[in-house]
Amino acid sequence: MPALADAKAAVPVHVTTSPLITPVNVQLVSVALVVPSYAFVAAATAAVTVAALIVAVVVAVVDASV
Repeated sequence: MPALADAKAAVPVHVTTSPLITPVNVQLVSVALVVPSYAFVAAATAAVTVAALIVAVVVAVVDASV
């Protein structure tokens, strides 16, 4: 059983806050801006890979003909 002095003790106040919620339309715009950048990186990577393959084939053909 708590004593009378315990009952009068100050109770600490615990304040909680919730994170701000981003509206759905802002989330969709963010996704729409991010997805093309990943698509661009993938396309650029593919282009560099194909270019390197073409250079390797050209070097091999020229080397074989010499």
